[in-house]
Amino acid sequence: MASLRSTFPALAALALAGCAELKMAPVEEYPVTAQRVILISIDGARADALPYLATVASLTGRAVWTDAMQTVLPALTLPAHLSMLSGRDVTQYGITQNAMDAGIAAVMRLNGMTPMFEWARIAGIRSAAVAGMSLIPAAQRAEAQAFFGVDTLVATDGDAPALASAAIALLRADTSVRMMFIHFPDADFAGHTYGWVGSGGAHTPAYRAALARVDSAIATLWSEIASSVDAGHTALIVTADHGGGHGEGCNTGEAPTHTHCTAHAGDRLIPFVLVAKSATPSRLTGDVTITQVAPTVGALLGLPLPERAARPVELRGVQ
Repeated sequence: MASLRSTFPALAALALAGCAELKMAPVEEYPVTAQRVILISIDGARADALPYLATVASLTGRAVWTDAMQTVLPALTLPAHLSMLSGRDVTQYGITQNAMDAGIAAVMRLNGMTPMFEWARIAGIRSAAVAGMSLIPAAQRAEAQAFFGVDTLVATDGDAPALASAAIALLRADTSVRMMFIHFPDADFAGHTYGWVGSGGAHTPAYRAALARVDSAIATLWSEIASSVDAGHTALIVTADHGGGHGEGCNTGEAPTHTHCTAHAGDRLIPFVLVAKSATPSRLTGDVTITQVAPTVGALLGLPLPERAARPVELRGVQ
């Protein structure tokens, strides 16, 4: 997992500096809408790990979903999350490393690549993000907020249950938040420490246990928002940044089973599950990519989207 510990002061300065003009496309009618969208990223969740996410898997019966969304290449945390949140494949602009620095921020700004939180700000919509302090140290929270353009950023020292509790507390405390991003790092930590898969190719017990811990946290969150989803007020998206376990040639100093970066399905394919009252449940077919996640969040909220962003996932409304 990438760490942003030492770079946010420089990134914040760049965030306030000049950048390419952000041209927004006219709002297009989307068949499904919501007043609030919650986006969950399960770091390191392979697409074929969905059966170990019992709560998430159970939601597919009422969801628009796939176990074949493609992340970017190389399949790494930082390029994947920047692509997920901006609607642009940042690897096409040379952002292929797993450590944030001022150069990456400059490339994004100069090429008009902005996080979805900026789109919400332009539209006057409040946004929030909840992440572990391993990713965003508390001392650099303000700088992180400036770079990502998010209104509220909660950095919590803890695993999935602590992050879910923080997210629920925030939802209760600030009902004006209409866009929320939650990042669960547990599965990625387990994969790097114990391996995504063993020598025989099966998921390791530690990886499965981490997924179960995240799923339990998502179940707690779902209990909080289920009635709002049923009422058509809230939409939930659960996805991931990359898989893991097939890192041959990744040059990370780890065994291939303990890392990721390749085009192998175990590294590249991720789940995508969208639950909204007015969306017709279906399994997506064809190519679906991680760059469509933020545009889908924006479309659900009725936001203008950047002209150069990917298209939202195609949905059908309930007839």
